[in-house]
Amino acid sequence: MKIKGIDSNEKRLKESKKKRRRVSKVFVPILLVLAILVAFVGVFLGESLISIDNGKNYYSRLFLDDEMKKSLKSIERVDEDGYFYSMECTEDYYKKGIQTIVHALKLISKGSCTAFSTFSEDGKNALTARNYDVPHLTKNNELSGLNVAVRCTPKGRYSSIGVADAFWLSELGLSFYKGALDDGKTNLTPLVLLPYLCMDGMNEKGLTVSILALDVKEGEHATYQKVKGREQVIIPVLLRELLDNCATVEEAVELAKTYNVVNLLGNDYHLFVTDKTGNAAVFEWRYDELKVTYQDAIANFYVGYEDACDSYKDGVLKEKYPGPADTTKAYKYGYGHGYARFNSVAEVIEDHLHGKGDKLITKMTELEAMNALKNASQEYVEGEPTSYTQYSIIYDSTNLTAKVCMNQDYSITYSMQLNGDSIIVK
Repeated sequence: MKIKGIDSNEKRLKESKKKRRRVSKVFVPILLVLAILVAFVGVFLGESLISIDNGKNYYSRLFLDDEMKKSLKSIERVDEDGYFYSMECTEDYYKKGIQTIVHALKLISKGSCTAFSTFSEDGKNALTARNYDVPHLTKNNELSGLNVAVRCTPKGRYSSIGVADAFWLSELGLSFYKGALDDGKTNLTPLVLLPYLCMDGMNEKGLTVSILALDVKEGEHATYQKVKGREQVIIPVLLRELLDNCATVEEAVELAKTYNVVNLLGNDYHLFVTDKTGNAAVFEWRYDELKVTYQDAIANFYVGYEDACDSYKDGVLKEKYPGPADTTKAYKYGYGHGYARFNSVAEVIEDHLHGKGDKLITKMTELEAMNALKNASQEYVEGEPTSYTQYSIIYDSTNLTAKVCMNQDYSITYSMQLNGDSIIVK
């Protein structure tokens, strides 16, 4: 049964948490061992524990159940170069305690991004536009990437679509580079973790969630909440929880308050959350406290704290703060980076404002929104961990569809859908 209100949502979430704690007590020791086995099977055991399934997909026999195998069998290449794939996730990623492995491995590292929300040209559809920026390099120092359009259909929760960064699985010592998922030799077992490697997504209620990186200011510490009685989560797990359980921004705020958010290997992030009403908010955990700021655009600096300044690290200027864009909306600028990208988006929003006073809203076509992302995209800069736009995506919270362009090639647009026979509409 679907959630009809916040009260029923909270009750269901409490029951879900109790169930996960019982499962964790039983599975934690086993899962930690399995995490190590999964991490090194491709390195030390080669193909000795890998079986061929219909000559198409390869998977380890270690701990996969039938639903996990079904998910792996659904993997299909979307583009010609092997940067983009799709997967139908039918597995129960709660029952199997996969969260334990994700928390133990902490795969995700630094990145950079830009996002904003708008309405469609007719004002009827809520759109969320987002660039995902992070350069991935192979062992041979070649620029790569590996993104997967994932459709999750967890029982008793909301279904969703999103884009997972499968390259992070390379942190296990494996080679999840472009073209790996149908090369006939890569062990696909770790892909059961993909629901927790989504960098953004949208659920059936039109809620979208996107992860964006933050800098930790010198003299401060990365987020590590320690409120008694709360379960610890890392940001990609919280993204999963919000998509699976929340219908509105307000429900997402209430759910986020029930967790202790901890950093990923010293890296901090904030979340951009929107819903089908056009509501948009930024979730930040600076000073170990959740602060929610209602704002329709975001980059890689804090928006809930007004301490913007030229950013130096070890005496070297990292990024000069150019000052706020000259816009009708009074945006906040805090510590971090991405100011120029943000200003370019803010100016586009300014050019597409309609109405007056409280009825002032942004309207633009999907093409105009994609062009705004294109203008804010980044080329690869050697040695810069927050450069290079892997993909640009626009979620339509009304039609439950998305348009995505890969690797800054804006001449080709792939269409995704939450409902339908397949994720990718060809």
